[in-house]
Amino acid sequence: MSGGDYSSQLLGYQNHTPYVEAAVRGGMDASTFVSVMKSWNEAFYPRTAAPVIAATVAELQAVTAPALIFNGNDDFHPAAATEALHEAIGNSRLLPCAWTRDEWMFRYVGRIPGSVLDLYPRMSETILGYIREIHSDGACPGGVPAGCQGGRGEGEQDGEQGEL
Repeated sequence: MSGGDYSSQLLGYQNHTPYVEAAVRGGMDASTFVSVMKSWNEAFYPRTAAPVIAATVAELQAVTAPALIFNGNDDFHPAAATEALHEAIGNSRLLPCAWTRDEWMFRYVGRIPGSVLDLYPRMSETILGYIREIHSDGACPGGVPAGCQGGRGEGEQDGEQGEL
């Protein structure tokens, strides 16, 4: 989950500003386009009430389905954002990231070969195990997420991590 000042500003700029500037430079009579792009970009402005990009604490607290969250450890996915996400979603489990900060950041900036996407399969077994767990304990009967129970185990306190 992306969040924090650095990633909010950078991702907002990368995803919207070049298109707004291109429309303006090109002389487009595209006030609606520019307006929409600017409003989308505003969702990326860092806000205390939104620990992750474009989602407030209140919106996150409304999530009842089980949520598996990998702790962030780089400039785009800061630990503070994922920990706030875990805190806000009562039915969540927070696990350590499957790679180091340098593995992700160095791929992102091209200091080592490969894509950051090459890292994602490292999470596969953990994700599949979590899905099996929530289905086997009846947390999501029939695969329907609405009203699912699970995530934090009985007696597990905030900040503790359950075992898979």
